[in-house]
Amino acid sequence: ADYAPNSIAKYAMRNTNGQSAAVVSNIKGFPFQTHWNSRCVEFLCAFLPLPPGIPVGCCIQSYAGEMSFSIDADKRAVPDAGQFAEWMLEEYDRLKKEALASC
Repeated sequence: ADYAPNSIAKYAMRNTNGQSAAVVSNIKGFPFQTHWNSRCVEFLCAFLPLPPGIPVGCCIQSYAGEMSFSIDADKRAVPDAGQFAEWMLEEYDRLKKEALASC
């Protein structure tokens, strides 16, 4: 922490998270491909480091018309990260079908 001693920052995060089980962040990226130093950026990957006391973090992002996600999880909360990711993809597909059907 830049503004408080590390011990105070950790205490605050552990005791003020409202007993949260996960942190989810959505990041709206450019709807088109961009370039960095004259090179095309093919893919972006967001990462959410876990705050103390929170066992699961998920970033959902869009870039160039595509969506992706990343997961950071405490192994005690998510012992099989591959299975967890499959469940997330299944749920995303289900929500996408429902959204398209309602259009």
